[in-house]
Amino acid sequence: MFVDRSAVPDSAAMEYTPPHISSDMEGTSDPVDPPECAPIFWGPSPTEAGTASWSTTTSPDTSTTLKVFNLALLVSAERPHFATMLGKCRTVKYQGLTSTVEPLPLSGLPSWSTPTRVFAPGADGAGIIGLCRGLYVSVAFTQKPGGDLSPNDTSALVKLFNDQVAKLEVI
Repeated sequence: MFVDRSAVPDSAAMEYTPPHISSDMEGTSDPVDPPECAPIFWGPSPTEAGTASWSTTTSPDTSTTLKVFNLALLVSAERPHFATMLGKCRTVKYQGLTSTVEPLPLSGLPSWSTPTRVFAPGADGAGIIGLCRGLYVSVAFTQKPGGDLSPNDTSALVKLFNDQVAKLEVI
């Protein structure tokens, strides 16, 4: 169900964490304030979730310089309208830090997807979220230190999202 390692350009030079699927969803997400904005960050409350990632480091939590692409697929009964939610959730608190989220104009995406730009202290990035064939699909790019997004990174993010959607559409 997941795209393979080659879905991220130049992924051979990146640390790859293969897909992991879990149905143990108790307490899987740190709280977001306001709580109704959590789906922008974590997706709707899942009954099952799978993730895969590509990283320039083996220890993203402690590294001061990194790039990470994350892919998540979630099974959920909730169907939030992400574009509407984005209009109400521009500033949120997460892990005691204030982050801002805004729409990100990206071309070549399905009309039902919601691309976002996230600014957080010490790191920032972008994401694309949406619902496809009953699954919540999320791809996210994080970089430390924060700064402008390169065209290569946003192109890779769009490619990862579209490749995953194309794989789901043939199932």
